[in-house]
Amino acid sequence: MGTATRKRAPAPPAGSLATRRAAPLDPPQELHAAATAAVPGPRAPDGTDTARVVAFLASEAAAGIHGQTIYVDGGVSSMAFPGLERA
Repeated sequence: MGTATRKRAPAPPAGSLATRRAAPLDPPQELHAAATAAVPGPRAPDGTDTARVVAFLASEAAAGIHGQTIYVDGGVSSMAFPGLERA
């Protein structure tokens, strides 16, 4: 296989996160409340959740993960698939 090193470029889409940088783009409170209520998990994810996923994907533990999208959205993306119901 040669000496070339293969590079992986994970890019987990995080959805809406409350950060200082995003503050000027903040939606109205009603929209934020509706988006948070749509999360089927126990809570809406935050920047720490996304950072943990990125740290894992950058580690050797994730060396076998290629070409996948790992959503950090509290389960909202799973609601788009038929047959999955909100718990």
